[in-house]
Amino acid sequence: MLAAALSGAALLGVAAPALAQSPAPLAGATLDHVGLAVRDIDASAKRFADVFGVPVPRISTVDVDMPGGGTATIRITQIALPNFRIDLGQGVGPNNPFSTFVAKYGDGIQHIGFAVPDRVSERAAALVARGGVQTVGKTTNAPFAFVDMTGLLGTTIELAQQGPAATRPAPPATPTLLSHAEVSHVGLILADVEKTSKAFHDLLGLPAPQFITAKGIDFPAGYAGDKTVAVRISMVKAGAVGLELQQTPGVKSPWHDSYLRLGDGVEHVAFTIKGDLDEMRAFLAKGGPEVLGGQGSAYPHFEYAPTLGLMIELLGKPTRPRP
Repeated sequence: MLAAALSGAALLGVAAPALAQSPAPLAGATLDHVGLAVRDIDASAKRFADVFGVPVPRISTVDVDMPGGGTATIRITQIALPNFRIDLGQGVGPNNPFSTFVAKYGDGIQHIGFAVPDRVSERAAALVARGGVQTVGKTTNAPFAFVDMTGLLGTTIELAQQGPAATRPAPPATPTLLSHAEVSHVGLILADVEKTSKAFHDLLGLPAPQFITAKGIDFPAGYAGDKTVAVRISMVKAGAVGLELQQTPGVKSPWHDSYLRLGDGVEHVAFTIKGDLDEMRAFLAKGGPEVLGGQGSAYPHFEYAPTLGLMIELLGKPTRPRP
């Protein structure tokens, strides 16, 4: 929705092939963005630009159709990445899902977005039939739709008609910027990873999920929690960018801290760093505490929820050894 509004793409009235009957409403869909709800989009856009090393993006105001009639007003912008994007939305007035999310959770990832190859409205209806509630978009001939699937998946799903490949920014010369890094996956925190993973696999038409229990986790110096904690994880394939589903261990830890703040919800975005991971780690540590990883870790996590509304994970090869 946000990309379509920003680009001025008008898909209403464009004929599309009817969606074949399928038990998998998200079959063929690709995960292409996350959408944050924020209190102050001007301040958020500036903070994202500073961390990602891009110009402050242009902010637009759009009116979006609501399923029951009428419209909601949202101020929107986006951060374009090589293979993904991060949308920001600020609700204007109380009667829209962005304002509702911020009132409950503060700034954070309100939805995950999928591009679909055929009719959005029919796929949205199929998600509603699985227990979702459509919160944005017309129920017929819609170019985009939001379906609240929090009860089943822990988040809202945005569906948008797949369009031409977007022009992505050229990688900057400075290595200590995130704007050149590709997104590897989006991470959710959950009470029951098996239930949620099975639901995602079912909706995407994927084979039965697999699960691992992560042990021997890297923690930064000074970590005061239980270093023997184990986390149950399942990965979901959704195109080039996947989903990492994590189950809170239920004890004091970065995962449980996120769960206490969000409940079932979207926690982090992970970036693949092809350059100097330690240099990027040092850069991010200036703006947010390192909650997982530490020197020599291949997967440091930084808590940027207070400033950006999300956690950032880096994936790469460290050059410095573990202490």
